[in-house]
Amino acid sequence: MGEIAVILPGDGDQPAGSQDIILYRKHGEPLQCISDLHPFYPSLRYVLLFPTGQLGWHNSILYNQQEEGNQNNQERHVSMGEYLCYHLHIRPEEIESNHLFLAGRLFQEFVCEAWAVAVSPLR
Repeated sequence: MGEIAVILPGDGDQPAGSQDIILYRKHGEPLQCISDLHPFYPSLRYVLLFPTGQLGWHNSILYNQQEEGNQNNQERHVSMGEYLCYHLHIRPEEIESNHLFLAGRLFQEFVCEAWAVAVSPLR
């Protein structure tokens, strides 16, 4: 049986920072650094899981339906944890591809990293 682990920088209780991807841009433009919260981070980090460049979580995702009288801004937007809970559920193949769940260790790495990013106090 394989085991999965996550190594987080810091004292072991709380992560000390975020991960970054450095983008090399065409035509001599300067390098661009994006954090693990950027909507394109999953597509750039896990190219085989997101081959069409799907957007990941961002803080502007609204719920489809809102209850009347619910004025709290945080409750109108989907949290990163809620996004991941929705995204990591198997659906019928005619609705959505289940290729994520067939990716083995790469999928496990994605889930571990997504959890580490979602529970970080810096979010």
